[in-house]
Amino acid sequence: MRLVNITKDRKAHACHIDFIPREGDVLTPTPVKIYFDGGSRGNPGPAAGAAYAEFDGGRERSCFIASATNNEAEYRGLLMGIELAKELKLTHVTFLGDSKLVVMQVSGQWKAKHPMMNELKGLVLQELKGIPQWQIDWVRREFNSEADRVANQTMDKHQGIVAIPKTAAPIPQSAPLSPVLPSPSAPGSVSPSTEGLPWASDDALPWASDNDSPWVSAPPLLSPAITPPAQDPQPTPQLTSKPKAGELEMPVDSSANSARSSDAAGVPLRADVKKLNDLGSKASFSDFRALKVGGMDAFSRANPTALAGLLSNFQELSDNFMLRLNTDRHTQSLEPTEKTKLCINALRWTARGLAGDLPLRKILVDLEVTRNIRGKKS
Repeated sequence: MRLVNITKDRKAHACHIDFIPREGDVLTPTPVKIYFDGGSRGNPGPAAGAAYAEFDGGRERSCFIASATNNEAEYRGLLMGIELAKELKLTHVTFLGDSKLVVMQVSGQWKAKHPMMNELKGLVLQELKGIPQWQIDWVRREFNSEADRVANQTMDKHQGIVAIPKTAAPIPQSAPLSPVLPSPSAPGSVSPSTEGLPWASDDALPWASDNDSPWVSAPPLLSPAITPPAQDPQPTPQLTSKPKAGELEMPVDSSANSARSSDAAGVPLRADVKKLNDLGSKASFSDFRALKVGGMDAFSRANPTALAGLLSNFQELSDNFMLRLNTDRHTQSLEPTEKTKLCINALRWTARGLAGDLPLRKILVDLEVTRNIRGKKS
């Protein structure tokens, strides 16, 4: 028998089992952290549970559920974490999640009154018997970014959402050096494609400056009247690298630089932007929160027409950003004008030099920070 004595510390949300190690067990001086998360696009709707272990360079596991609530998906994420711990033969684990309901129910602090939650709680406790020492604790969402990433990638994969390319398309040589359009009061300053639209004049834009805040109303972005300027023919995109787990294959322009050295105006990248590009998917919530415009820059007032002139893949990026905003659990319930503003701000960060889906992750972090600040004030 492996079990000798079992002690439970409810205050610490922990369970400790004295045991005789078996061959292959991984003994660690400190507990291995396994983060878990779950999400549902529709609540109920297409969902996923996911876990990420800070072990052996990072290990992850996830499952897709055709229809589930957010709470059920969170429980499935914890079950994925338990499976991962068993697969890695870990004997000392700390499970960390941002669902207070799951943490408090599993630790016995809250009762699971809903039949489904009670069933899932029982399943979790049964599976946890196979782990000698474990504890479960709640963490803020910003510290659970890896599990959140795995859950969203899993939902994207099963819903046919294409991952945004990791490299930006090359900037056309003919692109204007300034993203700010001339004042429409000047003769010929408004092109036929934008004449009469609410963003044809910067003076008519209450949302013209991103100002580090996504909460400003904006008109619909993808108007049929807006078309990117004609570009020189580009080479046919070729698949240049194998996609990561959870992403769908998407052609990436082989002529694009894997590491951008300048922004859309040809200015060398800021050090903080370059740092985030280097970190890529490993960038944390704190990394994104630390990235600030610093007042007003050349792109703060860039409207969709200006951005279309600066980004040769403007329409593709816009479509991908809006698709993600319409399906992400944190933004899908926002008003269309709010989603449009978020999309525009993401495009501005693309123009500043952030690559791939980093601009979208940046504006989602800004959104979370803004909500937290408003929650404290209310």
